[in-house]
Amino acid sequence: MKVSIVIVNFNAGDLICNCIASIIRETTTSDYEIIVVDNDSSDDSVDKIKQQFPSVHLIETGLNAGFAAGNNVGFKAATGDYVLVLNPDTEIINAAIDQTIIYMDNNSDVGALGCKVLGDDNEHQPSLLRFPTLLSIFINTFIPYSLMLKLNCLDRFHYDKIDLNSAQDVEVIVGCFMLVPRIVIQEVGGMDDDFFMFCEEVEWCWRITQAGKKIHYTPDNTIMHYEGGCSSLLSFRKTLLMTKGTLIFFKKTQGAVTAVIANLLMIFREMSRVCIGVLYKVIRPEKERETQFLKRSWINLIYLAQHLIGIEKKI
Repeated sequence: MKVSIVIVNFNAGDLICNCIASIIRETTTSDYEIIVVDNDSSDDSVDKIKQQFPSVHLIETGLNAGFAAGNNVGFKAATGDYVLVLNPDTEIINAAIDQTIIYMDNNSDVGALGCKVLGDDNEHQPSLLRFPTLLSIFINTFIPYSLMLKLNCLDRFHYDKIDLNSAQDVEVIVGCFMLVPRIVIQEVGGMDDDFFMFCEEVEWCWRITQAGKKIHYTPDNTIMHYEGGCSSLLSFRKTLLMTKGTLIFFKKTQGAVTAVIANLLMIFREMSRVCIGVLYKVIRPEKERETQFLKRSWINLIYLAQHLIGIEKKI
């Protein structure tokens, strides 16, 4: 088996069926298996998969333990030389899986490969990330992101100015499409189950690079990402999960002391944003955007404060 395609499903509806159909349609030269791990969906997506795609290896976990844990279930069932982590709200176009496998076969030093990601408006979606650092949090506290993008001296803290038409080594590729040799998973382990959703691929890419492998991006292969699947309705919970994931990342990669410093910096950042949000509400009380900004910052601030003193509430 050349590649095992692992898709974690949670109420993805028709999107996952569209995803599977696109895999079958576009993957013609590589021997593959499709493994769908269902995290206790309550919609009809599981029934649709059984009816429309009986050859899919469907694993029903009976609980929603998160994206990382779901992928790890799929990794254990995988038999391919490569494992492709694929979101259920993606669509394969232009034989992207076949082409990325050819690329990986010719680049044995690559431990994880990402591709060009387009939204349903055919615009590039951010699919590359930098590893979080204390300095990046500090800068983000005092410099608005819109201004950061204009300052060339801060380019090393983001990938917004990267040439997406050039193949290159990067720090992190997002988890909607990650092609990883199974031997690398056997060496470094799968995703960390401590991450429920968000930042799990960041920590995974960290371990892959620590093992001496490259994280690589190629623009020659493209997928569509509709962002309407498992995380589309998380709203404020998404903000908290990303915050929690960042703190877990710091603790696991740089130790408890650094994680506490990151927590304090993020508290100060959210305090600043709450003050700005209150000011905006005074000036523009009718604007819903300002209300959402203030609420999100306040919820995040409360969570960070509780986390700092050891009160860990379920998100």
